[in-house]
Amino acid sequence: MGIINIFDRIKKDNEGNGYSIKVYTTTRDLDDPEKGGVYFLIKQDKKTYALSICANDFNKKWMYNLIRAFLDNAEFREKFREDLKGYIRHNTVKLEIDGKVIEVDEKIATAIKKLNEIGAKTEYCCQGGDGNSQAYISLKRGKFPEELASAWKGADFYVSKNIVRAYGAFGMDRQAAILFQESLNDWVKGNLDISGRKYRINIERQNSLPKLPNIKHEKNRG
Repeated sequence: MGIINIFDRIKKDNEGNGYSIKVYTTTRDLDDPEKGGVYFLIKQDKKTYALSICANDFNKKWMYNLIRAFLDNAEFREKFREDLKGYIRHNTVKLEIDGKVIEVDEKIATAIKKLNEIGAKTEYCCQGGDGNSQAYISLKRGKFPEELASAWKGADFYVSKNIVRAYGAFGMDRQAAILFQESLNDWVKGNLDISGRKYRINIERQNSLPKLPNIKHEKNRG
């Protein structure tokens, strides 16, 4: 995966405060721009601001307008404060697997226990659905059951021998996580839709560009 820099400069607001502004994407994001992103990372002293948008929505004119709005409008700027966000922790339950007690996200715990019982030894997992967390399961040994792999492929999730990631178009990880959890619960109960159609996202992706405030004429800035 290669980094593609789009913008990397120091710019100043109306009060002369300097902001390090970096905008970038990656070769992997551009392989599927409807799912991939363009990322804004802005730093000023100990403050960090971040924004990600769908690569298919991005254009440079909008980027420059966003930067101008960011520098001109303090209220708008604070919407993107990353350093003030708290870490979202999912509720977990304790499971005993191979003689060890571990904590697993509660919405997928039953399926994780069953996977381990049939020889698909899990290494990491997340139920996803909150904040920026993506639902996934990775294995250290074994492989996913064929019926689950078939359902996940039919739902357009990413699945290989040892990892599955549930995601749809950009910004739809929450919907994908809910459907991923449903697929696991159905599997445990013996009601899995092997075709995966039941677990596909059936709503259209919304435009990912935040609405910009009125932008003043650009002033000379560093």
